[in-house]
Amino acid sequence: RGQSGVGAEPGPTDKFSTHAYETMYGMFLAQHMAEPVKMLEIGLGCGMDYGVGGSVAFWDRFLPQATKWYAEFNSSCVEESKERGLIPKELNVVVGNQGDALVRKRWIAQTGGHFDFIVDDGSHRNDHILATFLDLWPHIKPGG
Repeated sequence: RGQSGVGAEPGPTDKFSTHAYETMYGMFLAQHMAEPVKMLEIGLGCGMDYGVGGSVAFWDRFLPQATKWYAEFNSSCVEESKERGLIPKELNVVVGNQGDALVRKRWIAQTGGHFDFIVDDGSHRNDHILATFLDLWPHIKPGG
């Protein structure tokens, strides 16, 4: 078992060092480790001190069968990170401002929705969190 407590070492990310989300991930997601779930994580870490893509490495190890989508505000950071090999070139990423309703609708159209779960680690603004929840909740599968 890695430092995450759920069997997979994360890359550099505050999810495990500062916030200890591994407890929740273990409680609610470990049962899906070998299943073909579909997830969306909002926030790739662009602009964070620890750098981009830390949780990408974690999700790849923790949910190897999952279809993984990521959303990020900073499109130039995504492209540069792919070019520098910090995140895989084939990574499924949608871009845009989480606070924009049209962007959230575009995310659903581009990803196809029907997520088993969504991790919102984006802007951390309460108004964005609420609006994102209200818009994306209908695109969570029953039981997700």
